[in-house]
Amino acid sequence: MKYPFQSLVIFFALVIFQYSLMAQDFNIVFTSKGLAFKNPSAWKFSDQLTDDWQSFFCSQRDDVYKCVVKIKKPEIISLLNTQLLAAPGKTIHGTLNSTGDIFKISGSNNVNQLIINFENHLQETSIQYYRNPTFDEFLVLADSLGKYINRTLKFISQTKIKIRYGISNDMKSAITQLFIAALADFYVLPINIKADYQFDKIAELVKRNIKITNPGYWLQVQAGRVFLRVFFNEELKTSTNTDLNSLFNKEPLFRDTLIKKYTGYQYFFNLINGDTGSVNAGVILKKLNEFENEYSFSDTEKTTIETLKAKFNLLNKNILPLFNKEQLSNYSGTIIGEGQDTLLQNQGKVILYYWASWCEPCLATINKLNSDEIDYMGNHYKIVFISIDDNKKRWFAVHKKVLKPSNSFIISKITGDPFYYFFKIWQEVPRLFLIDNCILINQNFAREEFYKIFKL
Repeated sequence: MKYPFQSLVIFFALVIFQYSLMAQDFNIVFTSKGLAFKNPSAWKFSDQLTDDWQSFFCSQRDDVYKCVVKIKKPEIISLLNTQLLAAPGKTIHGTLNSTGDIFKISGSNNVNQLIINFENHLQETSIQYYRNPTFDEFLVLADSLGKYINRTLKFISQTKIKIRYGISNDMKSAITQLFIAALADFYVLPINIKADYQFDKIAELVKRNIKITNPGYWLQVQAGRVFLRVFFNEELKTSTNTDLNSLFNKEPLFRDTLIKKYTGYQYFFNLINGDTGSVNAGVILKKLNEFENEYSFSDTEKTTIETLKAKFNLLNKNILPLFNKEQLSNYSGTIIGEGQDTLLQNQGKVILYYWASWCEPCLATINKLNSDEIDYMGNHYKIVFISIDDNKKRWFAVHKKVLKPSNSFIISKITGDPFYYFFKIWQEVPRLFLIDNCILINQNFAREEFYKIFKL
């Protein structure tokens, strides 16, 4: 061999490069005495389309907990309510308070402390707006928050600061997208809380100050996803063109493929999870198929899209096979069994009202109801109340007025892939379904409409 030294260098370079492509551990080690939660967890989004979480549970030894997340490059994850920048091969130490919802980093020489400081500042700014939710106050606070972010980003761009905190280019990109996504999320706050706002001025702020330079990092941040959903839907309301591609091409923020895939999926997801009474399932399914054929999706994402299609396909179909996989029991704890069919079959029009004893809006509504039957749009409906409580004593304790043995039940056992899982009912209650002789005619009846009926 003529050049053994050069060959050796190349060999080790290849080994190091190969190692860098492998997933490495990011460790979170923290202590807490009397921690309320048995399994505190770190989590991130499970795929690019949905807002479901993938959890990484922590192991415990005495008062010391350890979470391990395998990653190939820096990612933004969360430990309970705290966003953290995870880097391969790194370990972060800290403490958790006794209620298990606040994480405090040990020492100040850590880039994540900068992120936590920013989150605290953002929360204070949001609280200021909630106290005076006028559009003028929003504009003042938005300007102040933007200046704070610019100062912070200039600070972490300094060479000496990057060395001090160990900030790589990937880490700086992640931090930048986290901060910009948070600013964008603040811009749509008036829309989210239904306060006074002028969308044309909000759109101008977005156009001037929001740049998505790394969509992968942007979509790792909940604020980024919330902004994309809300801003796109608002654009949709103000546009006469409902063609997705035209809307994507009109707005520079939506031209990246990752952003298009996420926002496009959420558009269809919102249609089926909104008030579906007016949804033309056939037309929407055709558009959804076109959307799926236009982009490249992973196997996990394809499964997600197929699940969404199944929800559209279920509109105007018999739901009894799914519904019967939820075994319901009455006050005495007796499982209804075959009699469960009679709650929907040959009963005419029925409202399935899913609720829980810990849900304040649910209780407020139930306490005001004077009847378990209503007339709506010229039709007569019976209401069947189904609790998703895991505490039967609490469920039983709130039974009064309209809740009777004939119309109030609790899920006692779930088999297969039932109604409850199919529609992810646990994510939001109250949840109302309109049924006509077992046929699903609306799978997310707007609570606002329900409240109007009863003048609540």
